[in-house]
Amino acid sequence: MTESFLNLTKQLGKASMSSARKMRRAKEKILKKELKKNLKKAEKALDSLPKHCDECGALFDRSKKEELNKWRVAVYDDGRIHLVCDACTPDSVKNEAR
Repeated sequence: MTESFLNLTKQLGKASMSSARKMRRAKEKILKKELKKNLKKAEKALDSLPKHCDECGALFDRSKKEELNKWRVAVYDDGRIHLVCDACTPDSVKNEAR
C-alpha cells in the first residue's frame, strides 16, 4: 500500500465506529488519485509511441485491431522506443512465442 494511505490509517486508527465512513472515503479518495496518476502515465506512454515503422516508414494505424498484434515494439533502457511492422520483422522473431 502507499505511504500516504498508511499515514492516514495511523492517524485514524484509534477512531470510533462513526469515523469508519471517514476512513473509507479517505482511502477511496487516495486510491482514486493513484488510479488517475497511473492512467496519465499510461496515456503518456501511448502518445510517445512512434507513428510509423522505424525500418520502412509504414504508418502505424492503431484503429486496425487485427494489425496490432503483428507490429513489434522494443523499449530500450535509455527510453527509446523502436516500432517495426510485420513486413520488416525477421522470420526468426515472428516464429518466437509471444
